[in-house]
Amino acid sequence: MSQKSFIQRQIAELDQLLTRASGSPIMGANLRSRREELAKDLEDAPAEFASARAVLYFTGRPVFGSFGIDAQFTTKAIDPFVAMARTEFAAEEIVMTGRRARFEDSRLMITGLPRGSFGIELTQPDPETFFSSQICTSSLSRVISLIEAAAKSDEAFDAEVGKVTPKVLPHLKVFLKAIADERAGVRLVAGDLEVVVENEKAYEAFERVSQVEEAAEEITVDGFFRGGTIDSGRFDFLTKTNEQISGTFGEDVTEEQITKMDHQTNQPCVGIFRIVTITPPGGKPRKRYVLLGLK
Repeated sequence: MSQKSFIQRQIAELDQLLTRASGSPIMGANLRSRREELAKDLEDAPAEFASARAVLYFTGRPVFGSFGIDAQFTTKAIDPFVAMARTEFAAEEIVMTGRRARFEDSRLMITGLPRGSFGIELTQPDPETFFSSQICTSSLSRVISLIEAAAKSDEAFDAEVGKVTPKVLPHLKVFLKAIADERAGVRLVAGDLEVVVENEKAYEAFERVSQVEEAAEEITVDGFFRGGTIDSGRFDFLTKTNEQISGTFGEDVTEEQITKMDHQTNQPCVGIFRIVTITPPGGKPRKRYVLLGLK
């Protein structure tokens, strides 16, 4: 329970006691004094933000009517879904705020078991900032949209795969394999977004994701550092052949190192990059540049 909700509950209980103590001036005065203190605490309590939330409704062989769902299947399916959301959150957190995601920011908790087909509700617990809430919500939406695209067609998947970090793909593959192997289906709901993946489509999606080619290499490039910012976590680099390279700083690059790099802006240098190339089936190769350092 959040701090504000706890205080509001205490005030409601005091209001009930005040009604009962209307005939006792001393008790009534004490209760009113306590209520004023709680009202002040409520004003000073930190702002609350809507928690990100997603529900996964499963159908098929792992589900036993309204009785329950196979526990082993649940672990196989929920673990990679949560891993996708947290991985995408971490990548987006760096872009939006320039800082590494804390464990608490991206944590999702099982907060309900909706019935119908058997559902599992995942909720971000009491986000501390508006950005944290928004990033988690958008990360869940992108993950669900990617699942929908993978189940739809090569073209749809090609259009969506570039919107997420490549680190999501291994978890997506595990998630789809769990659904396909157990002859299950899933309906995913997050806000206004609702996606249904039948079992046969889950198998097609798994095959499609399995065909993704991924390659990573580390290279050095002569050119000019055009600047980077801690807040955005992004950089620009101009090669000696006038090719513009943009991307994100590596996970191990500290704020102090980024500040030092700023002193090299527009100066000739050698950039050390990690390039991750993703080639979806039927699509064009997509390159992601990560700056590891300058020399």
